[in-house]
Amino acid sequence: MRKELICLVIGLSMVIGCGSREKVIRVAPPSVVNQLRDVLQQIADAGMIDSSIEYAKELVEKAVEADPSKADLEQSVNELERAQGKKAISKKVEEMLTMLD
Repeated sequence: MRKELICLVIGLSMVIGCGSREKVIRVAPPSVVNQLRDVLQQIADAGMIDSSIEYAKELVEKAVEADPSKADLEQSVNELERAQGKKAISKKVEEMLTMLD
């Protein structure tokens, strides 16, 4: 009797645990502008130019394709790449962030 009760409990918990079908949840990827903001902020926080500048360039290119009025970003990202020192990098990033608004 005990063994049957244990089997019944295990069987019921397996059936209950295997509820209805999976739900599809659609998640929108972040916009290019938001991704660029994040990368620029990471560059400013680091205070140095590293490989993330290449990703920033790619994002700037995509942002300009989507909105040609942001063409000034291309020159700014090149200036950012040449910037020396944490203060100069932070200043250039702030300029670029205002261009994104």
